[in-house]
Amino acid sequence: MGLFLSVQPSQEVRFGHSLRNNLAKPFYYTLRLSDHSFWKYSIVFYSLLSPSEEILDQIVLRKRWSHPLVSQIDVSQNGLYGTIYKPPGPGPFPCIIDIPGVNGNLNNGHASVFSAEGFVVYSFAFFDYKDLPKKIQEVDMEVFSVIPFSVASFKIYIQKHIEYIKSLPFCSGKIGIYGSSLGGTIALYLSTKHPELSAVVSLNGPEAFYKETAAMRENGKPM
Repeated sequence: MGLFLSVQPSQEVRFGHSLRNNLAKPFYYTLRLSDHSFWKYSIVFYSLLSPSEEILDQIVLRKRWSHPLVSQIDVSQNGLYGTIYKPPGPGPFPCIIDIPGVNGNLNNGHASVFSAEGFVVYSFAFFDYKDLPKKIQEVDMEVFSVIPFSVASFKIYIQKHIEYIKSLPFCSGKIGIYGSSLGGTIALYLSTKHPELSAVVSLNGPEAFYKETAAMRENGKPM
């Protein structure tokens, strides 16, 4: 735990700042091993009593967010908008459907990382993108399931996404669904309606849909 207890923000990044990185560029960071003599712990915080330190060792690490051999395929057809990340080779590969969070938009950062581990990852948008609904309040959860697609009413549904990714020649048929934040809650909800999904992962997903941040609807009624 010493590695995590001793983590300190750099001077270039303010405390609590969310760091964004250009996926096309490697991310470099330095790990330093220092000799701190005196530590004071409390329940809420810890502070270093002695400002002096000796660096025993250090190493510079390089992290690639997007593997150079991973293919990126843009999807824009029949009301589906997204990006497919495909590992090198013919496959078939297990597939992951990536559900976006409360912004409803494309989030390709972790999708490219998953693909580097041998998964086909399909990340898509469901509102605030092109001709999709502009607000989350306009999204009906039921349109993810059984209601046919209609451009006029902006209705898309997860079954269409599942069928699309299953039709890809490099998909093995094993499909999991992943979401973080609100996307995690949606992923859990959809997993109860689609037994064809092999796995579901919710990362930091709320246990319910809250009206203040996720006032979505189901069958036309607020959830």
